[in-house]
Amino acid sequence: MSIFVSLVVESISPANGSLEGGTILTIAGQYFSESGRYPLSINVGNEPCIILNMNLTIIQCQTSNMSAVNRSHFHGKLYVFN
Repeated sequence: MSIFVSLVVESISPANGSLEGGTILTIAGQYFSESGRYPLSINVGNEPCIILNMNLTIIQCQTSNMSAVNRSHFHGKLYVFN
């Protein structure tokens, strides 16, 4: 039997950062997985956000440099995959 719980994102801060990357994002929520069996990956504007710290309610990641293509149409989407 398997039980799946959808993660919940409650807030993301800061609201803006450099297109050059290096911004530390703090994502607060619930049910984030700490398991290596179910690794999380986070992308900001189709670029990876490198996970620095994570527990069940907080993720901190560092944004990557935005490519020239993404810079022209970046609209602030955050994708969290579990």
